[in-house]
Amino acid sequence: KRGGKALNPEEEAPSRPLLFDIGANLGQSSEVFLSSGYRVVAVEANPELTARIEARLKSYIDDGRLVVECAAIWKEEEERTGSRSDYDTKGDDQLQHCSTADNGGNDTGTSSDQIEIKDGRIALFVNSEDCEWASVYKSIGGRFNTSYTKISVQMTTMRELYEKYGNPDYVKIDIEGADGVCLDQLAALILTKSSSKSKSRS
Repeated sequence: KRGGKALNPEEEAPSRPLLFDIGANLGQSSEVFLSSGYRVVAVEANPELTARIEARLKSYIDDGRLVVECAAIWKEEEERTGSRSDYDTKGDDQLQHCSTADNGGNDTGTSSDQIEIKDGRIALFVNSEDCEWASVYKSIGGRFNTSYTKISVQMTTMRELYEKYGNPDYVKIDIEGADGVCLDQLAALILTKSSSKSKSRS
């Protein structure tokens, strides 16, 4: 189910490995992993694509092996609120605009990009020519001067996914410019778990 009950690693096919498909797109990778015996949590921000995944892979959802989460991975709340100077909340829509100047490099948002957040939801720029170019970065959603549609979608974090579904055996990430956000959160989770283990031993 989309955002439905969590896959229970203890009760639902415990022998099957768990995979997070972050940036599931049309579910192509999810389908490959499902056919190989995995349980999959498919995370995709574009609601049009999550609906198509649910329709095409319905049998796996019915079997309890696939959950589809319609949400965009973004920073933890304390990271995205930041200082007042980081935001420009002026304008008719009263969206929060967060500068992404620190997200340079290939295939990431540019310094002119603004991450737009309002009421716990984030703006997603969906390219009109290629559905794979949906991104929280306008420069990626509208790359090569192509047109896009801006929609508002729910946010989530890697920590929230871990807490809801348990520790995955594998994580596949492809989220059009925000991959580094996922990797930073995964690194923080690993450090936290390592620190907890060290304290329990001492």
